[in-house]
Amino acid sequence: MTFNELYSEAYNQDLNHEPQKFIDFFEQNRILIEGQKIEKNNEIYDKVTRLNCDYAHSLTLRENYTNALKIIDRAINLLEKHPDYKEIDLFEVPYYEALVFDRASVNYYLKKIKEAEKDLIELTKRFPGNDKYRNWKNATKVYELNRTEIFLYYLVAAAVLSNIFLDESYGFFWRLRITLLIAGLVGIAVTQLTKWILRKKWSKNSTQTIKL
Repeated sequence: MTFNELYSEAYNQDLNHEPQKFIDFFEQNRILIEGQKIEKNNEIYDKVTRLNCDYAHSLTLRENYTNALKIIDRAINLLEKHPDYKEIDLFEVPYYEALVFDRASVNYYLKKIKEAEKDLIELTKRFPGNDKYRNWKNATKVYELNRTEIFLYYLVAAAVLSNIFLDESYGFFWRLRITLLIAGLVGIAVTQLTKWILRKKWSKNSTQTIKL
């Protein structure tokens, strides 16, 4: 089977709408797909790019996050170097927008929150009316607030337990304990309120569950 026949088979059967079938198809034909000389043939470059984009998206949908991240980066690199897209805003290319969001969601689930937040900030700036992107950006903030809150609970617990060993005769350390205890309790209250506000901002019509 030639590469062009392989490509036609994939999309004539709409395999890109069935993630696991597309993953199996790509991996069974990986050598042929990745062995194409794309530098001097824009049509082949375009087809290889589309196959990699759909493979990356399929891996994301199947929650194969570690492998998905590598393929997403490869697909994005192919789009960024695509000879037909040198003079245009890549966010005008539907595949590019979808892959940037896939990268954000994959990084989120891999607990690479800063990387996820970077892409989500860009997506919400580019598409301010998109509730999904805004909800995911809020989810990254909630995740970071959860981590801060855990630290504050440890801080409060330490301040309370130190009462066993400290009394007013310790002067500075006694006052420091009181200060840390108050700061921890106030911090917990603030993070709880902030998380509540962020969750209220999430679209009520959103059908996608974000694991926090």
